[in-house]
Amino acid sequence: MTQEIISETAEDRVNQKPLTSWDSLPLVLTVEEAAQVIGVGCRAIYDLARTKRQGFPVVRLGKSIRIPRDAFRQWLNSRVS
Repeated sequence: MTQEIISETAEDRVNQKPLTSWDSLPLVLTVEEAAQVIGVGCRAIYDLARTKRQGFPVVRLGKSIRIPRDAFRQWLNSRVS
């Protein structure tokens, strides 16, 4: 018998859950999740992650970028005029 392993990707998580509240998001967001939250493409999130002065805090794990949910929310709130 072969056992099937199901792997959940970040894209799967984003597509499964409606973003109804901050608390429904994981503590650490992927680029795809952050992009969906603010309604932009992944490229814009990568660009903002590289911008030290105006960008949001990120955690770099090798080549991966993760965005702490609460820090992202604070950054977003600070941009509201």
